[in-house]
Amino acid sequence: MESMSGPDSERSNVSRTVSSSVCTAGCRAYVQALTREGGAARLRLIDKLLEIQACARCCLRFAGEYGEIYAAPAPGCGDLKAALSATDGNAQASEPPTAERRADEAEAKTQACPVCLGVLQCMDGDALPSPSSDVTAAVQHASGSPQPWTPVTTASVAAIAEAVKQEGHEFDSFWLDISLPGSTQVRQQAVWHWLRRDAAVAPALPGHSPSIDVTDLKAALRHTLGEPLAQQLRSRQDPDAELRIGLTFAHSATATEADFLFGSNSKGRGAKRKRGAAHVQLGRSASEALAQAAAKMLESKFGEEVRIPPLPPAQPAFVFVRAKREAVYVGGFYLKLQRDISHSPFIIDGVRLGRTSIQEELEKVVLPQLRCDGSKFISAGREDMDVRMLGSGRPFVLEIANARARMPPPECFDQMAASLNESGVGVEVRKLQPVDRDTLKLIKAGEQEKQKSYLATCRLPCPVTPDMLDKISATENLVLQQRTPTRVEHRRAMLVREKTIYSMSATSVPDDPHGLLLRLRTQAGTYIKEFVHSDEGRTTPHLGSLLGCQGPAKILDLDVLEVHMDFI
Repeated sequence: MESMSGPDSERSNVSRTVSSSVCTAGCRAYVQALTREGGAARLRLIDKLLEIQACARCCLRFAGEYGEIYAAPAPGCGDLKAALSATDGNAQASEPPTAERRADEAEAKTQACPVCLGVLQCMDGDALPSPSSDVTAAVQHASGSPQPWTPVTTASVAAIAEAVKQEGHEFDSFWLDISLPGSTQVRQQAVWHWLRRDAAVAPALPGHSPSIDVTDLKAALRHTLGEPLAQQLRSRQDPDAELRIGLTFAHSATATEADFLFGSNSKGRGAKRKRGAAHVQLGRSASEALAQAAAKMLESKFGEEVRIPPLPPAQPAFVFVRAKREAVYVGGFYLKLQRDISHSPFIIDGVRLGRTSIQEELEKVVLPQLRCDGSKFISAGREDMDVRMLGSGRPFVLEIANARARMPPPECFDQMAASLNESGVGVEVRKLQPVDRDTLKLIKAGEQEKQKSYLATCRLPCPVTPDMLDKISATENLVLQQRTPTRVEHRRAMLVREKTIYSMSATSVPDDPHGLLLRLRTQAGTYIKEFVHSDEGRTTPHLGSLLGCQGPAKILDLDVLEVHMDFI
């Protein structure tokens, strides 16, 4: 390999020895990164970016740089220009900055980057604009979640870290979930077109789109914030971490810049307008679809819609942060030993039906330990309020939203279970433990595939005979046609459902000639009450018709004895 000599060699050497009076150590790091390869084409590219006041980190992006260099303190445009001039041997560049250059630099520093809208300047120590209540409401609405977002008004990692700490999560790792204005992709495309018009720059941008030539803005932001934030939080980054630190950047002034890519009916993020309130539209979020749409459009057509190159905005994007743990799951088996307990809170017109609910009793012992925002109660079916759940219990999962505490150890779950089981409320729990998300698949599959065993206390319209008991025991795989029951027709589609009773047995009730204790094993979703009393003929055959009685039977009590399914 030939040794490098001449101007390129001198430039490389100077880039490593720029006078400290020209730039700081951070500035020298940027100069070294920007000049270590690419030759004159790359230097011309950087000069043109600085000409439109692009930030130092966007210069790195268009130079295709990755890695920890983004976390180094970023120089301003003036300092970077002077330092790069020094690599060309400009003697004047080694002199201390003049008062005029310092004034120009101060003015430029107040402006946001025209490419990233200040996204990559969010840790440079300057004050950030405070969003109006309308902008905050728009961000909240766009997120689709009730958990509030916190505005960040100081451009520093410490400010972001403090907002995260205020949420009170216990964690060992995190990941940044970033949402950017779609206008940043439009502006990136515009700058890319503008740079490639310069024949001296084109060799530094050999790809067919910015996605090939330019480091992705989200990736650059992760390089900028990720490791410094991890140090502040005494944590580490992990794409699979439960704790997600959301960073949303909103720039309402450029909200409509991407609309032309998707037609006149394009709609972006924003808050629903309240009467008398200003409507704030945030525009589309940055996305792969938006980037592809911008890249596919001819430059001539693109230039009719977008200013090339873009101007610096009057102010940078607003920054919002939110820490949220991914859902965690706690599962087990619940038993309902008393009647008059609903599955979930049952309140109509402000009046509670039932003494309590399964969901509430489980949440009372589990949720305080996890310091969460709430939970979703998911079980393998449900029983009516007047039906007990006996045997080994019904499988369930609590989906815990935004738990701030770590998952407790096994002995803590044993204590939770003991607390509930000893309370005497009529609800007990078995095998309470953490479970994973895949357990939900078992629950949902069980809704259709499981079998259940019941004990029904019935009363026939005619006396029970030994022949009836024999006929019940001999009946297997009895197929029922069940029209939607009257008691649930307000919330279920009017259908005829085919269900199977796999086996039955029965015994008579002492001191009641008409009494019958009926045990059944059935397909999931079988309406047992309706099989007994026929629901005015909506279920056929029914118990009375099967036994040759003149009329339907009555059901006095019903218990679920077992839910047959594989679970934890």
